[in-house]
Amino acid sequence: GGGGGGPSRSAGEGKDVDEEVVRLTPAALPVERVREIERYRNQFAQHCLVAREAGIDMGVGTAECAISTATWLIWPHLADRIAMMIVEEAIEETHAALEAHIDNMIRCEVGVG
Repeated sequence: GGGGGGPSRSAGEGKDVDEEVVRLTPAALPVERVREIERYRNQFAQHCLVAREAGIDMGVGTAECAISTATWLIWPHLADRIAMMIVEEAIEETHAALEAHIDNMIRCEVGVG
């Protein structure tokens, strides 16, 4: 063996490791709790499907005028619009920064300011 009683083990001490593994038991939930979690997962999945397929009423006033648009069509559209707004804002800020930089270079070159 290791001789010093320290934490290191040699190949001959594999029996100690096997006994330790046998003493360890995996964590487990009671069967009823597992079934409850599975029911919740199924209900949540169903809710997600229903919410995804549900429409958003776009009409004004009466129910006859209401136009329903599926949320799976709306969210990508909103994401695209937000992305475009961000890109446009970045372009405007870059343009303004370049204009300011060029103006500053001209002032320095001409000796004004």
